[in-house]
Amino acid sequence: MWCYLRSCWRTSWLFCLGILLHSGEAKVHTEAQPGPLYRVLGTSLTISCNVSGFASADAQKEFEFRFTGPAKKTLEINIISTSDENFAYAMYNQRVIRKEITLKHVSPNSVLFEIQSLQKGDEGEYDCSVVNSESAYDGTYNAKTLVKVIDNSLSVSSPVSTSLSYTEGGALTLTCRASSNTIQHTHLSFAWYLHKDGEDDAQPIMSLDRDFTLSPGQEFEGRYHAGLIRLDKMGEATYRLNMAQLELSDQGRIYCSAQEWIQDPDHSWYIITQKDAEEATIIVKAREVVPDTSSLVVRISTQQTALQEGQELSLSCNVDTHDQEKRFLSVAWLRGSVELARIGPTGVLSVGPEYSGREKGGELRAARTGGRDYCLILQPVRTEDQGEYFCRAWPQDRGPDGAFTHGAAQTSSPQLVSISATESGFSIEMQNSVNVNEGGRLKLTCKVDGVQGQLSVSWQHKLTSTSTTWFNNIISLSQEGVMEIEGSFRSRKVRATRPATDTFMLELDEVTPSDSGVYQCSVSEWKTNSKTHSQSQTTTVTVAPAESSVKVKLISRNTRVTVGENVELLCLVRGPRVPITLIWSLQRVASTVDNIVTLSWNGEISWSGDQHGYQMKVENRVNEVAHYLLINGASHREAGIYQCRASVFFENVHKKLSPSNPVAVMVQNPVSKLILTSPSALTRNINSDVDIKCSVISEPSASSRYAVTWLHRQWAENKTIVSSDRDALTTQAELSNRRISMWRTRGPSFELTIRQAQISDNGSYICEVVEWLQDPRGNWYQLSPVSKITQLELIEPDNNLQLDVKEQQQLIAKEGDEVELKCNIISGAFGPSVFYKVAWLYTGRGSLITKAPVVELDHTGLLRYPKNQAPKGLQGRLRLSRPTQSSFYLVIQRAHEEDRGSYQCQVEQYQLDHEGHWQQKAADSAGPIMLTVNVAEKNLSIVKDEVELNVSSSQDFPVPCHIARQSSSESKFQVTWIWQKETETKQRPIFVWHRNGTLQDRLGEGEQLRFSHPLPNQFSVTVLKPGPENSGLYFCEVEEWLPSLSHGWRMVAVDTSGHLTVNVHSEAGVAVAQRVVTVESGPLVRTEGSHVTIWCNVTGYKEGVEQDFEWSMYLAAAQDREIRIVSTAQPNYAYAVYAQRVNSKEIFVERLSRDSAVLHITKVQAKDQGLFECYTPNTDGRYLGSYSARTNLTVIADSLTVSAPAQTLSKVEGDTLQLTCEVSRTTEQHTHLSVGWYLRSPEDATAPPQELVTLSRDFVLRSGGPYRQRMAAGDLRLDKTSATSYRLTIHKLQPVDQGLLYCQAAEWIQDTDGSWFAMTRKQSEKIQLRIQPTDRDFSIQVSTERRSFTAGEPLELRCTIEAQNVPERFFSVSWVFSSSPVAVVGPSAVPVLGPDYVAREAAGHMTIRKESTSVHLLKLQHLRPEDAGKYICRVTEREKTPTGDFIDRSKRSRNVQITVQPLKSNITVSLSSNSSEVLEGDAIQLTCSVQSTTGPLSVAWHWTDKQTTELTQEVASVDRDGTVWHSPTYRERSSYGEIRVERVRSDTFSLSLYNALPGDEGQYRCTATEWFQTGTEPELNWEKIGERSATKTVTVKTVESSFMVSASSRTPSVTFGDSFDLLCLVKPRHNPRVPTSVTWRFMPAGSEADDEDVGEFKELVTFTREGTLQWGEQLLGLGTRTTVDRSHSNTNFRLSVTRAGRREAGKYQCSAVLWRRNYDNSWSRVANRTSNLLGISVLQPGKAA
Repeated sequence: MWCYLRSCWRTSWLFCLGILLHSGEAKVHTEAQPGPLYRVLGTSLTISCNVSGFASADAQKEFEFRFTGPAKKTLEINIISTSDENFAYAMYNQRVIRKEITLKHVSPNSVLFEIQSLQKGDEGEYDCSVVNSESAYDGTYNAKTLVKVIDNSLSVSSPVSTSLSYTEGGALTLTCRASSNTIQHTHLSFAWYLHKDGEDDAQPIMSLDRDFTLSPGQEFEGRYHAGLIRLDKMGEATYRLNMAQLELSDQGRIYCSAQEWIQDPDHSWYIITQKDAEEATIIVKAREVVPDTSSLVVRISTQQTALQEGQELSLSCNVDTHDQEKRFLSVAWLRGSVELARIGPTGVLSVGPEYSGREKGGELRAARTGGRDYCLILQPVRTEDQGEYFCRAWPQDRGPDGAFTHGAAQTSSPQLVSISATESGFSIEMQNSVNVNEGGRLKLTCKVDGVQGQLSVSWQHKLTSTSTTWFNNIISLSQEGVMEIEGSFRSRKVRATRPATDTFMLELDEVTPSDSGVYQCSVSEWKTNSKTHSQSQTTTVTVAPAESSVKVKLISRNTRVTVGENVELLCLVRGPRVPITLIWSLQRVASTVDNIVTLSWNGEISWSGDQHGYQMKVENRVNEVAHYLLINGASHREAGIYQCRASVFFENVHKKLSPSNPVAVMVQNPVSKLILTSPSALTRNINSDVDIKCSVISEPSASSRYAVTWLHRQWAENKTIVSSDRDALTTQAELSNRRISMWRTRGPSFELTIRQAQISDNGSYICEVVEWLQDPRGNWYQLSPVSKITQLELIEPDNNLQLDVKEQQQLIAKEGDEVELKCNIISGAFGPSVFYKVAWLYTGRGSLITKAPVVELDHTGLLRYPKNQAPKGLQGRLRLSRPTQSSFYLVIQRAHEEDRGSYQCQVEQYQLDHEGHWQQKAADSAGPIMLTVNVAEKNLSIVKDEVELNVSSSQDFPVPCHIARQSSSESKFQVTWIWQKETETKQRPIFVWHRNGTLQDRLGEGEQLRFSHPLPNQFSVTVLKPGPENSGLYFCEVEEWLPSLSHGWRMVAVDTSGHLTVNVHSEAGVAVAQRVVTVESGPLVRTEGSHVTIWCNVTGYKEGVEQDFEWSMYLAAAQDREIRIVSTAQPNYAYAVYAQRVNSKEIFVERLSRDSAVLHITKVQAKDQGLFECYTPNTDGRYLGSYSARTNLTVIADSLTVSAPAQTLSKVEGDTLQLTCEVSRTTEQHTHLSVGWYLRSPEDATAPPQELVTLSRDFVLRSGGPYRQRMAAGDLRLDKTSATSYRLTIHKLQPVDQGLLYCQAAEWIQDTDGSWFAMTRKQSEKIQLRIQPTDRDFSIQVSTERRSFTAGEPLELRCTIEAQNVPERFFSVSWVFSSSPVAVVGPSAVPVLGPDYVAREAAGHMTIRKESTSVHLLKLQHLRPEDAGKYICRVTEREKTPTGDFIDRSKRSRNVQITVQPLKSNITVSLSSNSSEVLEGDAIQLTCSVQSTTGPLSVAWHWTDKQTTELTQEVASVDRDGTVWHSPTYRERSSYGEIRVERVRSDTFSLSLYNALPGDEGQYRCTATEWFQTGTEPELNWEKIGERSATKTVTVKTVESSFMVSASSRTPSVTFGDSFDLLCLVKPRHNPRVPTSVTWRFMPAGSEADDEDVGEFKELVTFTREGTLQWGEQLLGLGTRTTVDRSHSNTNFRLSVTRAGRREAGKYQCSAVLWRRNYDNSWSRVANRTSNLLGISVLQPGKAA
């Protein structure tokens, strides 16, 4: 196969060059993350890429990433490289500079490519290639990954208030909606999180993973398994969290989160996007606790069992038990299984969820009326209140901590109560059932008949699919007309109105299927602020889900087309008009679904990737919406399976509908019309040139291009010779066959040339031509191939062969020389058809190797080195050359001794026969060449003098070693001095000089030997200050080493010197002790960061001399390499690695005495681990004993953790305190822990801490001095409750225990000497403990919000008892008014009323209640002038003395003077608006606030024209009972919901005018009237006591005034085939009430008149006001499409044209029409604007300049 280098681009020429340089099996392999990878717009993308198979596996490889877009698949764009900073092309350069795109090495052979934020243009194919650092190419050097960028459709929302308040033990229910509109197969994972106050991270409560596995968070696992926490998936997209029995620790910020996962082709799951809902703050208040009792007798009774509606039901409950005055009880009333109310052990009332609204409205009251009696009053009763009633009681026990625990409950026998309807005629009527579609508005009407008093209404709902017996409140409207929304409906669009006196209406917008169920309208009649009657009526509501009413269908008339034809697909969406998001998708292969375009529910159009072949059109029909997808000029890229997928968007949730039926579009190629001509047969001589011509004679099309392949057929097998692609890029099939080439000529014709034709060229030659055409997208596709055959016949010549030398030859060479062996052909044929095979054979001298081929050059030119037993490395030093046509030389480079032997040349002659087979024609062999390779001779000689020497102990003597002669100037020597003692026969080496210049003292006497090397051949060792023990025989031994090419350095000779006999005589002197250095024994295990000490001592030295100490260390990885640390003698002793730590005193030596020191490392590091050596320099003048000692230091991680939560605790003297400390470690070594609790004084921070109690490392418990007696008495304990928990208990707390408490732990390890060492010590956070001394005194305080009131207002007085341990003490509270008793509440919370207040309490106008253990409430509902005076609270405590007697201690509060003024009106009115200037189509919102009210209010709204102040009209009014009335002028508009009047609160009213019109501009006036009810029943009258008004002027700015249209383009001139975008900018921002329709118009270039305003424009496309697309009759070229982008200030309508041609040249203009939507849903045309003209020129290629 042949490859022209000029035709090889980046990867191609690498491949070609690799084939030229190497043959064999590939080994380099590059892998990238497999695709396609679907990632979301704006998220990050990571692609891993790695390579294997390089010879240098540990060397860092360089990688490059490139990008190919879907539109131009042949254009590669450089992105980033690990080696070249300027690698990126312009479109990526800035993102690479800003680090938005990075490429980082993970290992030497792998990288990670990352794009931080994906853009739409990032969709395409990414190519990862590795730069080859080796000489040969062998394998694959690049890999590709396809990436798809999709829109982010994940929606997460929670309709929760920003702040929620609960009581401890209450229940929490939250819902969250999470959905996605992604058409790819994705999974959602969902979780609820709680971010507790003071914590850094949020903790998961419950989560549902992508595989629908439910799991609780770690902190909530126990409560989940106990059934107290649940997470339920309600329907398709709703997740409900239920938490029963809330705890105080549940306080914090709660939110829901969802993640969308997709499975990548490697089967791993990837998070493509994540969203969190808004946080809601959860406040959990501490509960008022409740008591316990054993054997109880419970009875229930009522005075009247048969009642009428509106009467009072009084249920008395009597509880009998032993020692009742000393016990705590809880009592509850039940109707069936529903609890009405409960009174707790401290007298606090709680009401069941179904009756909370009635208690709030004053219909339900409950109290303890005696020591054993409890009473519940329900007034007025309703017919649904009849049934069986029970009383249930629980005994309650109070624990040491004040908490109550339940005992066994006792239930009374049932009490049947019947309630009949009254004859008053008061009745309610509702419609029987209502059906509404999802997303629509629910309207329920409740009509009342027979009304005599004021009315209030409450709307409720319950699911028909549940078994619950009570309704959930939705919204209520009080008798004053105040609207109050309940619970989860606060986040919904819900209203309760009273359009007429006898009519109430509920409106709920954007309903969902979960809103189906039973709705109840409850109406109550009021007289004198008391309910007289209540009636309710229900109706069933069914909400039809969108998926049941919306259907999607896809049709097409032509699904099988030829390239270039048009296709129209029609998607019909039938059903009600709801917000729909529609996605067109295309599936090209079985596993890949691609988005084409998304038409969002809000009107935005988003095209995915490069989709220029499509257009979209939308039409609104009567009962359906038609979505057209037009394929203009189909290509193979548009072939596949099409579907349209719709989803309904409600409440921020995408509800996917079933996708449409699939429609397969098939795109076929046209039939080929290609005709060829060529000669059928040719006969030529061998070695001549042959030309074969193949021509196209058919008519080509405009875009025709041709790819040609020439094939050679032999023996029924076709073999490609040469080919040329459609771009005329020629590729040879065989690299070695340079004789064959191909040329293109006019016609077109394709000529094949065979130079010097050979026999093997015989056969049939096939010319195969493929016609390529260009589709409308500019992509090339091929038609069926057409071929012609030419038969070629050739003739072959004769041949012979003979070599020159036949006899044996001798050749001698020196090792390292270059040897040349020659082989010449003296007779034989030479020519293009004759080929030779040459082989050199080797026969070893004296070995078994005979005639082994060492190198071959075969007749095809392939050079190879056969595997055999030739001398090692020989073949690597061979070079075969052919200087002439008849010469074959073999060169041996740097000959080795092992290369000796016989070499013989063998030649074979080959030719191709007529069938193309190789035939051997001749063979011959030359005579053998005997090669001998010699090395240097041995010539080593050492001086051998025999010498005897006598010396004294103070004389030094040398031992010389002289080399007289050596074998080579390259010789190196190793010299060893040997000593034999006089009394021994053993010889031992004492000193060695190695040939690399290193010295080795083998004597071991420190500095007693001195080496010298004065001349290259002279060596000497001198023995210093010898002793008698150094007497003996000395000589040297020399080894001579020479470099060998085959063996490296090798020893060639050994010789020894003569002997030196030495006698050493001793001198008189003093005996010296043996020196000994000792160091702390190891291994020493210490924790990282701790303070390490190592002691070192020296003995046996000359007295009176201070010793120095030098510390060094040796790493385990290099045990022979000394690293100096610190010295007492040398200030600059430390190596660089320790110098800074020594200088900063982090490492220092502490001298303990003259001969003892300690090494300190104040903060040991992990790198300090190793062998530490203490060295003491000699101070004696001679060396005796040891001078250093070593110990091993092991540094481990500090894993000790000590934790106790930081908190502030307030206790009372005598209480019990319990604290827990968590202590753990993960040390692998055997260690012990000691744990103790300590107290630090709060007054004196410098005072040492006081030890409370400690558990030692030996598990011995001990206490600090002052606490020993308390521990012995059992009041102080330290318990190990688990493997890591240590609990401190202190009973009978004392004031001295106040201060800062903390826990301290130490980790101990036992060293090798048996001693224990504290490796690390840590403390917990401090706990502030405050102890209040016991005090039996108490104080009283009476509080009220104010002291001056107006008649009719409520008065609330609270009496607060301030004392210690209030729940454990017994107080009675008396209320006194002007010396007259009001009520007395005893310790049992039973109120006893004064005689003047019994009637007021019975009428519900007075409340006496114990709000908590220390707060008592007196409330007078409607103050009278005679209620003015002084109020006091008297508190009496009964205390039992040690003698058993009782004493009473009483205190009274200060006087609280209350004044009650007669009723008069002091109201003030203020009027505010959302804006003084409102844009047309927006809403005018006015809020009227009335201050200082005492009675009911009515409000009237008026409007005055701004221009003519005389024109005033009433808009609407709200009377005192909340009934809304609209004036005739505004009544029709209000019926469409355009005008809304509400009573937001009792003193706040609102007027809203939606879709503001210019005519709404003017002055608005709010008039408030205050009323007061006079008289007594049955004659009650209303009097007007005051009237005030306020005005506000509102201006309506017309949209027409800011309505602007402009057109722009960046490319006024384009070249044929290029793309251009036109932009139509419309201001102001999009308003659905005042929308805009936009039309693009076009005037072709050839139709302009002289005056540009005279020419005729034709409509291209219109984006209607409803958001649909309509295309005009004038169509541009293929690929024209529209895109709509909306911002806060404007809307962009983009017209994109691809592959521009002549018909796209001309003038473009966009026009916009502003529409107003009237309240009756009709449309009015407001204004029309036309943009500037845009001229577009389309130039031919080459003329663009």
